[in-house]
Amino acid sequence: GRRLLATRHHLDAARLTEAGWRERWEAGRWFLQADGESGKPYGNETIRVTPDGEVSIKLPKPLAAHANSGHGRYVLAARVSFPHRATEWADRVEVNRAVAYRIHRDTVRGRWYLTAAWTFPVTRTIPLAAALAEGVIGVDTNADHLAAWRLDPHGNPIGSPRRFFYDLSGTADHRDAQVRHALTRLLNWARSCGVKAIAVEDLDFTAEKTREKHGRRK
Repeated sequence: GRRLLATRHHLDAARLTEAGWRERWEAGRWFLQADGESGKPYGNETIRVTPDGEVSIKLPKPLAAHANSGHGRYVLAARVSFPHRATEWADRVEVNRAVAYRIHRDTVRGRWYLTAAWTFPVTRTIPLAAALAEGVIGVDTNADHLAAWRLDPHGNPIGSPRRFFYDLSGTADHRDAQVRHALTRLLNWARSCGVKAIAVEDLDFTAEKTREKHGRRK
């Protein structure tokens, strides 16, 4: 960019040789970038990164003869990982939400890097009074289930309480799947009730005031 161009006239101050400067200048133009597309496999058709880190590039027709995989794609030998915000990235690619990628070379470190970026849609909010106009689902979290009860706008229970069970034993993936399944059933029930709000108890873990620690028998 402009900063590197200005450095060309001050090589000594930048501690660069002309060859070193030119290498950086040319490397600055060695990059590949592709915006993501929601709905496409893993959120990007041009630069595709699978959850296990495999990177493949969709080659343009003039370069299709160089493809080493199906559908005109070139799979890189190296795999990638994202130590920063890896969970957020994985959550997006697993449901094919848009992720933009940029492949570029760092001449100082002598390495190629792949960076990922994404944006979040603006969250719509409504006034609290409007959210509670049709009542609310009150949720109590427990060791093995979510206890839920529909309440009218005045806080009075309607109908019978519901329980959405989950099993937190086993692997982390199993536990995550169990919690997601319970939450999905809770949301579906809330939607069928016509309510627009769900209220969850505040366990205040920082103060260690959970029922398990300060229950009747403690």
